[in-house]
Amino acid sequence: MYENLQILEIGGGISVPYCGKLMSGFGCEVIKVEELAGDISRKMGPFKKGDDHSESGLFIALNNGKKSVSLDLNTDEGEQDFQKLLRNADIVIEGGVFKSCIEKKYTYTYLKSINKELIYLEVSDFFHNGPRSKWVSTDLTIFHMSGNAHGVLGPVEDPQNNPPVRAGGYQSEFLSGMTACTALMMALYRKNMTGLGGHVEVSKYEALVTQTIAGLANMAFGKPAPVRDLSKVEEASVGGMVGAVGGVLPTNDGYVAISPREDDQWKRWIDLMGSPEWANEDRFSSRSGRQSNFEDLWDLVSNWTRNYSKHYIAQKGQENHIPCFPVNTIEDLFEDDQFQYRNFFVDYKHPDYGSLRLPGVPYEISNMELHLISSPAPFLGEHNSELLGSY
Repeated sequence: MYENLQILEIGGGISVPYCGKLMSGFGCEVIKVEELAGDISRKMGPFKKGDDHSESGLFIALNNGKKSVSLDLNTDEGEQDFQKLLRNADIVIEGGVFKSCIEKKYTYTYLKSINKELIYLEVSDFFHNGPRSKWVSTDLTIFHMSGNAHGVLGPVEDPQNNPPVRAGGYQSEFLSGMTACTALMMALYRKNMTGLGGHVEVSKYEALVTQTIAGLANMAFGKPAPVRDLSKVEEASVGGMVGAVGGVLPTNDGYVAISPREDDQWKRWIDLMGSPEWANEDRFSSRSGRQSNFEDLWDLVSNWTRNYSKHYIAQKGQENHIPCFPVNTIEDLFEDDQFQYRNFFVDYKHPDYGSLRLPGVPYEISNMELHLISSPAPFLGEHNSELLGSY
């Protein structure tokens, strides 16, 4: 599909490399332009057997299928090498590197003077204009500023002593990389239609704010913003419980999530538990009653779920048309029968670390072969000689 496109990826970390990885999967030739010290994610971990001198697993996962060139863009030699690469490139994906090269003035206007059909995709923290245009951020700051952290953990009994938390992983980085790839597809479509390149900028801050669309839409209807105080929420959460009954329950091997909120679902759930005597009490006979007595109800339900495995309960719940699913750990994912059937995880040989298993992609495209892992993640400057000449 994009086998004839060459991309220069200039920017370390996660968001820009993740965008480059997605494009590599479509068959693009992605040339990773690194500083002489290398992409910061080479040292972000995790490392094999705690060896922090090796390449990190994060870098390997983000950069397979690419080539690596190491340059110092602040030197005349580095600039000449970069311009050599630029003349043959269709796309530049960049994440703040040019901002540190002020004297070079790598604006889109300048880049276009070298390659007039170029698409220049820039991933920034807060966009190039506006009162925060010069701010710098991390995944932590972007996630908290975006409003997403406000809802993590759900409503709590004591908001003052249970502050919002950031979700695990690198939420803003991966989402920004995916957003950048989507924007790049739109720019490529326009180029196919008009022959025009262009400057595309993606803001990590704005990409994360799109994830709060439910709360923003709620306010658009004149309703109040979501609150964290449990006492002020009609269908609240405590101990992992949401609504009349629902949420995360303990099992003998982890946790299972259930949501039998409606009366007919609740009746089937009671039948699944063997119709315990307490289920006939008046306080549990209606949804509002179960909501008012959720703490006692949660303890009673948990006493039953602790006797079974999360997968057993999830299977029985699904068989009885009750929203119910296991809370998977990372280890569980490799054993998941759906992933195994779909061959989602891809095995490949790394020249230093042997056989590795990495995630594939969550989509298929008819009449198109995806390049899931065409080559291992490159060593720093591995392709300098191939792409720049004798070194």
